[in-house]
Amino acid sequence: MSPEIWLLLAILLFTVWLRRPYHYSLLLISLPAIILSIVSAKLLITQHIQIITFALLSLLFKSLFRIIYIKKKSKKQFKRRESPPAKVVTKITPRNPGEVTWRGETWNATSIDCEKDINPGEKVIVLAKTTKELNVLPLNNQEPD
Repeated sequence: MSPEIWLLLAILLFTVWLRRPYHYSLLLISLPAIILSIVSAKLLITQHIQIITFALLSLLFKSLFRIIYIKKKSKKQFKRRESPPAKVVTKITPRNPGEVTWRGETWNATSIDCEKDINPGEKVIVLAKTTKELNVLPLNNQEPD
């Protein structure tokens, strides 16, 4: 494919992204198209190699974005007073996560207390939330304010 086609594809994807800015995938796919338009203008690359490179670069950008996004979200900490306690549904041990009910939803939870098991029915404080699970601490381990 010619460099002009890659550039047109990048412009088209970027324009669609501007109309729907919450679809970051379109932006992340337009970047490899821009890269390929520049590289294919400088080097003689076969069409098959261009398409494979485009697919690999698209996956790479999407994966990097996902890793950065998850790390950013997992660093979000909850203040003790803003986070209501959660109730343990299934036993949480230092080695095995369990389940808790928090804000009306059931979550997988991991205890940061490495010494104590947390039994069903006990209340825990939510210290951090990732996309898939909560990091909790037994309520009785909390220090008084």
